[in-house]
Amino acid sequence: MEDRRMINDMRISVERPFLWDWNLHIRNVSITDAGEYLCQLNTVPVQSKKINLLVNVPPSLADWTEPTEMTRMEGQLVELFCNATGVPEPKVTWHRMNKWQPGTSERVGSNGEHLVIHNVTRMCADTYYCVADNGVPPATKMEFHVNVNYPPEIDLHNGRIGQEVGKETILECVISASPLHVSRWRRGQEIYSNEGDRHEVNVYDNNKEPNSIVLSLRILRVEQQDYGTYTCEASNNFGTVVRDMELYEVRPRPPPTTPTTTTTTTSPDNVWRQQGGNSENIHRHGSGSRSKKPGQVGNYHGDRHSPDVIRNSQDSGSRNSGYAGNGAFGSTPRPSGQLGSGGMYDPNAREVYDQNGSRSISAYSHCILVMLCLTSSFLWMTLRDV
Repeated sequence: MEDRRMINDMRISVERPFLWDWNLHIRNVSITDAGEYLCQLNTVPVQSKKINLLVNVPPSLADWTEPTEMTRMEGQLVELFCNATGVPEPKVTWHRMNKWQPGTSERVGSNGEHLVIHNVTRMCADTYYCVADNGVPPATKMEFHVNVNYPPEIDLHNGRIGQEVGKETILECVISASPLHVSRWRRGQEIYSNEGDRHEVNVYDNNKEPNSIVLSLRILRVEQQDYGTYTCEASNNFGTVVRDMELYEVRPRPPPTTPTTTTTTTSPDNVWRQQGGNSENIHRHGSGSRSKKPGQVGNYHGDRHSPDVIRNSQDSGSRNSGYAGNGAFGSTPRPSGQLGSGGMYDPNAREVYDQNGSRSISAYSHCILVMLCLTSSFLWMTLRDV
């Protein structure tokens, strides 16, 4: 039996690598080639064999899936479609690119050709893509760009800022808007730009929020006329917003002063004495100076153990003699406030010293001696009268 072609498709042919082999060779297989094929031998009875050809087709996305660029207002509904074909039927998954971390993405929504975002917000603005995969490489994907529009918003870190005259200061406001149109600093009707000598306007990206910038006004040298209210203004097709910031004067603080302590050291004698009936100042060692009360004569020396000590500064008089004439201060008590050539008696003093610095008898012993002297004088006068 001769080989015969029964079809005019040049992609299909019958090949016999061996005498008893009859092979059907299909080149460039397409989806239309799928189906059931029958191999038959003209014998008695006739022998036949059926072969089912399955053709796998990698996934593809329909061109009419567009638009891939979509813009919505906040609060509206977003619907994305990804129509995929292939054999076997591909599985479609949705992903969202993370523009804050380039090269990373996250799964969103559920499997299927339809992704719905309800009540869209500015945080939903990003790049989305669908992936169609049926196990036959290669898998295919399509990207969608979702933009969300909203009116501008202004955030001020400080409503008031203070600075001294002649110093530098920076006023900043954070503007969020989509799209970003007009953003500026002004004071009244004066709009600031980089054309002046003392003012600079700069714009920085705010990495904490999408579609957000930091608008700064830099004043190089603050002058008196710079104090007042400044306005940050932003506007787009969906609204205008303004926020005020006050620049007020801060007066420089005086430099701190360190208190100084003056210590006066004097000799223990002749510090203060009566001169012509007038009193002079005396000095307390290690604690500055102190004024005597009118009528006090003699040296005064502070002592942390005995703060009330009076020294005699005259040669006249003895610590054990009574007083006569001017009366040197000695063992006989004087009325408080009376002056003698050698000093003054102070009944509140706990110790009495002469000019050489020797300690005299105590006040208590002094009183006993006085009483003994008075008693002796009384007895002598009594015996004399008898």
